[in-house]
Amino acid sequence: MPPAAQQPAYVAVNHDLGADLGLNAHWLAGPEGLSVLGARRMLPGSTPVAQAYAGHQFGGYSPVLGDGRAVLLGDLTDRAGRTVDLGLKGSGPTPFARRGRHMPLRTKTLGWI
Repeated sequence: MPPAAQQPAYVAVNHDLGADLGLNAHWLAGPEGLSVLGARRMLPGSTPVAQAYAGHQFGGYSPVLGDGRAVLLGDLTDRAGRTVDLGLKGSGPTPFARRGRHMPLRTKTLGWI
């Protein structure tokens, strides 16, 4: 699990995406949803992981690469029946972090904390 946000507060919540993911709007906007997305509490049955992979980087093969700022919390089934990942992006350094800021870009996001 990444470092917990000390005093998490939403800047914005994407309620449409939350509904598509089958998340209860009151849960998502409330203290429990904020605790999960603020890395203060895990979802029941969740085992958060930072994803690792191997590949070429800077012109050479590297057997261990990974996402230095994302943690996968688990997966959900959306309203269309597709399985999607629920993750924290920009949640702080992972075992694969280098010296970056570990902050997210503003893309399709469930909530900004």
